[in-house]
Amino acid sequence: KLTTDIDLNYLPWIAIGLLGNSTFYGYFDGGNHSISKLDFALFSYAQGYIKNLTITDTDFVFEDAADYPFGSVTFGAHYEEVLVIENCHSYANITVKDGFNFAIGGIVGECGQNTYIYNCSNHGDINVTQEDGLYPVVGGIGGLVFNTSFCYNTGDIKVESSFINNVKVGGIAGLSSKAVKNCYNTGKVGDNGNYVGGFVGLSEEGEILDDGTKLYHTYENCYNSGKVISYSSGG
Repeated sequence: KLTTDIDLNYLPWIAIGLLGNSTFYGYFDGGNHSISKLDFALFSYAQGYIKNLTITDTDFVFEDAADYPFGSVTFGAHYEEVLVIENCHSYANITVKDGFNFAIGGIVGECGQNTYIYNCSNHGDINVTQEDGLYPVVGGIGGLVFNTSFCYNTGDIKVESSFINNVKVGGIAGLSSKAVKNCYNTGKVGDNGNYVGGFVGLSEEGEILDDGTKLYHTYENCYNSGKVISYSSGG
């Protein structure tokens, strides 16, 4: 458990869990303290429970291509691993100048189907310029999320990409599955993307069970009051 605020002063930081098998396994309680001036994400991939933490006074700047998702708290979780993120907040600004692959979020990059995000918020701006790499998926809380509730974003999210037909940008998530409930966005979202939304850029199709039943995703009690800018369509 974290027992005090920490200022890392942009010293070189290796995300916890990145060495070895690239995943943090365990329980982390930030004790409602803050970590400032981080050089990199606090955790790499994670499985377990991360809670009660604020990332503040931090500017993440990426100049070159990378082949992993990114969030200020954690990269995210592998598809079937269980991860709970609760009461985590970010005031970090994220700037990607070129080539970042796939998922970027204020809190978490890419979630698995058993990732649950509760009572989290992002207040930093996210700016992505993409000429190379894969298609960007960008959200205030997470790039790709599955189960998200009582979360909100106030930061502005801007994406300029040469892959306009595949850019997915949302105030809460760029790409979403399963359930987003009781969430809202007040930040400005978009630029030249094709799938841009106030709280979700694009929703994946529901899972089809063995008996043919289709499970639909749930969006409940969510709203957007931020400006949405889209190349062709948005909401």
